[in-house]
Amino acid sequence: MKSEKIKLRKKLNLPENKFIIISVGYLIKRKGFVEIFETLNKLNIPFLYVIVGDYKVPKSHYLYKKNQKMEDLYNLGKKLLSAQVLFTGQKENVNEYLQSADIFLLNSFKEGLPNVLLEAMACGITPIVRNIIGVNNYITFHKKNALVFENKEQMSELIVEIYKNKKMRDELANNSQRTIMNNYSFKSIYEKLSIKLG
Repeated sequence: MKSEKIKLRKKLNLPENKFIIISVGYLIKRKGFVEIFETLNKLNIPFLYVIVGDYKVPKSHYLYKKNQKMEDLYNLGKKLLSAQVLFTGQKENVNEYLQSADIFLLNSFKEGLPNVLLEAMACGITPIVRNIIGVNNYITFHKKNALVFENKEQMSELIVEIYKNKKMRDELANNSQRTIMNNYSFKSIYEKLSIKLG
């Protein structure tokens, strides 16, 4: 597993020996990036924060009106984190970026069923997730398959805790992947539907 991660990091031109934190999605305020940047700015660990997703879109895109706000967020991230943040833009191989990371960070203030969270968990990395109604205690369970926080202070504490505790990180990552395979994979959903439909 470690060797696969190293191979992926080489392929993606990511540092081999840094703690990689990843988020996936458009660079918009609702995703809580301001809090993430402010929190990571105060951390004293050797990390790289990778954001996979668009931060500038064409006129035809439904988020075009948010371009200026996305640019402001981009500039704030660069200002606070400098070389410790990498904005990749849109990527087709999101799964490879997820698999190359150590933790997945989700700080959205509200979500439906976040596909990106399911994808990250399926990739077998530890999720650190804001306590989102409809997600926590349904998909994520604190210290069982994820770490769940309420505020910036807890976010910071949990990132440092999981950085220092590789055994916990591996255990949560394995449980996270198992949750998806058992409950959200195509096979498991098909089987549940087959039973209900008779």
